[in-house]
Amino acid sequence: MNRKALLFAAALSLAPALAQAAPRDTLLNALGQCAALTEAPARLACYDKLAPQFQPAAQAAAPAPVTKAQKESWFGLDIFGGGEDKPQTTPQQFGEERVEKTPQQAEEAKKEEVQSISARLTDYARNPFGKFIVFLDNGQVWAQLTGDTGKAQFAKSAKDNVVHIERAFMGSYSMTISGNVKLFKVRRIK
Repeated sequence: MNRKALLFAAALSLAPALAQAAPRDTLLNALGQCAALTEAPARLACYDKLAPQFQPAAQAAAPAPVTKAQKESWFGLDIFGGGEDKPQTTPQQFGEERVEKTPQQAEEAKKEEVQSISARLTDYARNPFGKFIVFLDNGQVWAQLTGDTGKAQFAKSAKDNVVHIERAFMGSYSMTISGNVKLFKVRRIK
């Protein structure tokens, strides 16, 4: 048996194992096996056999919609570890960052995004360099940036301080304390 025929037979042998509604992990493993095939016809045949099973598995793995409360609890936290880029977890999302949005779509996306939060302090502290760290009643922890030269004034009791944090230029965050107009540059650490 020549190499092409052997690879093609190997690709076809995957199909019966996946004929039943394969769980997500089994399907992903099978896709990996298809990708490992070096001969184009065998690889294509392998993918063709998997294609009908992929759509139901992809739809079943769709994440639940994010609530407004979840968005506010994530405000300022870089949960994706790389700025504004979010991971593309479904085939439908692949490449969407390059699709130009209509002005209406851009406005709707902007409305959904949390732009600011306000919260009461549960505690505050200063690091050895004199920069403050604030602990909010919503569980978040924010710290003054090392490069920010402002000196914050807090009320004696932490609970008497209310902070307002909002998005600023180029992905940064600004904070005001108890309605004061002085801005402090901060980052979320928890």
